[in-house]
Amino acid sequence: MLDHFLQTRGLSLSDVASHDDFVKQLSAAVRTHRKNPALIHGFRIQTMFAYLAAALGSCKIIIEEDCGEFFVTSPDFKRPDFRILTDEGKEFFIEVKNFNQTDPREPFILKSDYAESLQDYANAFKKPLLFAIFWTRWQMWTLVSLDCFSKGDRTYSMEFLSAPKHDQMAILGDCLIGIPKPLALRFYTDPQKPRKLEANTHVRFTIGRCVFVCAGKEITDDFEKRLAMFFLLYGTWEDVEQPGHVENGEVIWFEIQGMKQDSNPGQNFMLVGRLSEMITRQFNSMTVEKGKVLRIDPQVQPDKLGVIIPKDFKGDVLGIWRFMLQPERPVFDGGGSAAVQ
Repeated sequence: MLDHFLQTRGLSLSDVASHDDFVKQLSAAVRTHRKNPALIHGFRIQTMFAYLAAALGSCKIIIEEDCGEFFVTSPDFKRPDFRILTDEGKEFFIEVKNFNQTDPREPFILKSDYAESLQDYANAFKKPLLFAIFWTRWQMWTLVSLDCFSKGDRTYSMEFLSAPKHDQMAILGDCLIGIPKPLALRFYTDPQKPRKLEANTHVRFTIGRCVFVCAGKEITDDFEKRLAMFFLLYGTWEDVEQPGHVENGEVIWFEIQGMKQDSNPGQNFMLVGRLSEMITRQFNSMTVEKGKVLRIDPQVQPDKLGVIIPKDFKGDVLGIWRFMLQPERPVFDGGGSAAVQ
């Protein structure tokens, strides 16, 4: 940045006075950008995707593609945001977009020249291009290729209800998670201290120990405890209940239990959401407060987000069901090569 600043003014690095001018201009630019919430939010969403892709656990390399020097023979090439290589050897480009719908039926739109310049860049490397769209209203990510958009005269469009059937997020390791039900954080009272329920339904007690409980069984494995905490904090719960257990007039324990409508009470598991949704909520909790962006970067390593679940994990008490959502037209075939578009 300094070198570019000096070149535009015909100055050299040895010109000390010019350094002060550079700092002043940089400070002015920062003040201007801070007053642009759309710009700040856009930077945060792009950073969120990089963290999300890393935290999902199936990427070997994530490179910020659109930075550094860029020499090209055609002015029609535009660099996407990221280049990704997965553990399975699948390599592709990602352009990250954020869409805050005012109307749920409003489609996401790309200008043709913009989208095609990105596609031309990817084609030059013979690698697929995918658009990572963050649907702000629904706090949901979808990963779709350009050929899945509806093409107009000068635009490409994608409706929210159409996006999930073309979604390729499974390439990054995303999946829908099911767990035994219910899941709760249980607090046992200390039997050596007063814990009797009084006539006015009040009770004084001392907490003796805390445990995670799933399907009525205590979780003892450390990794399963991490999963339980993550699911309780960031799962798609609709409500929280705090049931208690009383014996002989004494409170034995009470729980903090995640609740949601159980549309299939006969099955022995419940869906707690997609991993990408849960990691997104965690990222938001670290970067946003009361609707205001506090920081673009959560200031932690990506492996501190989410919980990377080994592919062969089955679990003892907290067993999980993983549903891998597959698109109608996958961008990759059964191997690591790109499918014909």
